[in-house]
Amino acid sequence: MKRFKAVYLVLVGFLIGGAMSSALASDNFGELNVKAGVNLCTDLNLKLNGQDSKDGEYGSKPCASFAGEFLIPAEHLVSSLDFLKFGVGLKYLTSAKIIPNWSFTFNGESQKLSYLPIYFTLQINPFVRSNEESLKGLFVKGDIGYNAYFSSNLKKVYHFYDQDEVELSVKDKGGLYYAFGAGYEFPFGVVFDITYGVYKSSFEWNSNNSEPYKFKVTNSCVGLNVGYKFKI
Repeated sequence: MKRFKAVYLVLVGFLIGGAMSSALASDNFGELNVKAGVNLCTDLNLKLNGQDSKDGEYGSKPCASFAGEFLIPAEHLVSSLDFLKFGVGLKYLTSAKIIPNWSFTFNGESQKLSYLPIYFTLQINPFVRSNEESLKGLFVKGDIGYNAYFSSNLKKVYHFYDQDEVELSVKDKGGLYYAFGAGYEFPFGVVFDITYGVYKSSFEWNSNNSEPYKFKVTNSCVGLNVGYKFKI
């Protein structure tokens, strides 16, 4: 994972640096998209020590997200690529409340998982050359990057198969983030999009009474976002 993060950051640096050097003389250097959204986490896949956990069902409540994306038109590099934009983004997905139904509990509370992905983003406006003005704002997009992960109340005392209460030592780790979606850009700067994102993470429980429990979590969410783009 460390190697992936290093290659990813170097790639983003080269792309952004090349576009910046080519765009300095341009009136439209790029754009900053700031947006907020409502997300429904539709699927949670949990693996315990490499095996799918069969110990209960999981549900989730809607949660909010906030993101900023800096995009540069690819035509700064190649004039024929006027339908393409690329850049970097940073997103914060607020606490997704995962409701477990396991043989152990977190003192009767749900887990709260938060994510902070940093990612490379690509946007394609396929109808940018269309004579129909209403079609020019349509776009599809894709994101890929590294997802930092935060948890609350995973460190709390819990019961496991009627054992005594155990104080946990927890190690949280991030993982891969990717998303794809579609949306519409209005001429006055407002942007709507709907995305499907996958957030990967892992955590490890350690206690003095048992072997470590290693969990790998894949959380899939559908988000409806609205934002505004600032020309730079």
